[in-house]
Amino acid sequence: MNYGDGVWAGQFIGALYAEAFFTDNVDALLDAGLAAIPAESDYAQMVRNVRAWHRENPKDWTACWEKIRAAYSKPFNKELRDSNGAIDVRLNGACIVLGLLYGEGDLDKSMVLSMRCGWDSDCNPSNVGGILMTARGFKSLPAKYVEKLDYARKFSFTAYDLPSLFAVCEKLARGEGRGRRGTFRDSSEEAGSRSVRSFMESTSREG
Repeated sequence: MNYGDGVWAGQFIGALYAEAFFTDNVDALLDAGLAAIPAESDYAQMVRNVRAWHRENPKDWTACWEKIRAAYSKPFNKELRDSNGAIDVRLNGACIVLGLLYGEGDLDKSMVLSMRCGWDSDCNPSNVGGILMTARGFKSLPAKYVEKLDYARKFSFTAYDLPSLFAVCEKLARGEGRGRRGTFRDSSEEAGSRSVRSFMESTSREG
């Protein structure tokens, strides 16, 4: 969804990642996320609701989950009956906020809780983990999260391996490498685009 809460969701999560470079305090992270979106938006209200439900039951994440389910699953996704599908961004966002609040800064616990909420149980805990790992910094991550990384392997249909991807991300963060229309281009991206075009042409010929 490219309007309304679909946009605010992206801005909110992006702001959490950005703030995580400066703090690991969950309340400060959530405050930064709320500051990046309209206070009157439904998405902002969802964040405020989950925080309030956490304050009501700070030791029982399932009580908070039940309120999330009642508020954001059944009214908006009746036909899904709480199964995966076209899930409202407020429901997924609530699972992220729950994981951050009830995980209490513990990396594994936070991701597991967000995953146990269900629905988009891959991307939600991934965002929780990404935010908390950003706050910790790469050098402070437990070995189990980094020891199997393959720095030489390229991502499918791109020219990027991990080091070149890191370099591109750093350039983007610094506002470097922008073209005339404000778009980012580098040699790896050009090569990746050629790789994708080549793949699409080959599959078209096979069809």
